Amino acid sequence: MGIRGKVSRSTLADANESRDWRIYADFAQILIAMARPLYVNEDFGVELDKT
Repeated sequence: MGIRGKVSRSTLADANESRDWRIYADFAQILIAMARPLYVNEDFGVELDKT
């Protein structure tokens, strides 16, 4: 059982709208947790002045 043809963008958008937003929030937290150790020594790229 698989997708045999093209899936329209509107079909994907409709499916995403019906999903609970917490799924995306949880997934984002997992990705952030994975990325933090990878970029721990990287420069932030923004200079902040003490004001």
